[in-house]
Amino acid sequence: RIIDVNRQRRRAVGSIRSVLKEERKAEEARRKDEKRFSRIFERLKEYKIIVDTNVFMDAAEDSNTAPETVALSNWFFERIGKHGVKLHILVSQLNELAHINKGDDQQKKYKARNAQRTIEALQDEGLLILLGDATDRARYADAEIIKVARKFAKGNHKLIVLTNDKDLKIRVNSIDGVYCMSMPELYESDVKDDKQRRIKLHGATPQENAEDFEWVGNDDVIVY
Repeated sequence: RIIDVNRQRRRAVGSIRSVLKEERKAEEARRKDEKRFSRIFERLKEYKIIVDTNVFMDAAEDSNTAPETVALSNWFFERIGKHGVKLHILVSQLNELAHINKGDDQQKKYKARNAQRTIEALQDEGLLILLGDATDRARYADAEIIKVARKFAKGNHKLIVLTNDKDLKIRVNSIDGVYCMSMPELYESDVKDDKQRRIKLHGATPQENAEDFEWVGNDDVIVY
């Protein structure tokens, strides 16, 4: 790192110590982030997590999506596999993606296809649980997500909904016992102790409620 320049003698003075110090600080910050991320994702394993369609679609780069948004979605899905966190999606979300693929918007079609590949990969890894009737043709997922969130809350399931949709976030946060957060909020959260920023996770101890849900097969599909 250059710390001084002698223009008359055409010399520059550098500091290896300064470079090493900055590298140590960067490595220390990286280790702290890794520990924080591990706490977050280990805690997420205690909850049922519904991931909105836009989080899957935002993992694909395009001219309309901020690079930070793309990076956050990819960061999330990479960590899911590393920590073995299971995600939930609705059949209506698959219908939503299929409907987008039939449209004329090429950018949306590209993002929808990428979302479908991510969903398929998660399912192959055993990290995805499909909610709903496989024959359901509804393709507007927001109303279905709210409906399922209410059922989870009624059955005392600990639930988080992840979405970048502000309108859906407002609606879901109105349901007692359910917390909705955006990807930036998840990234910036911490669960180390009450004195630090943490995920505001609500809900009671998870328990299956046979009146609300029928668990089918190997838990890959839930019919509600």
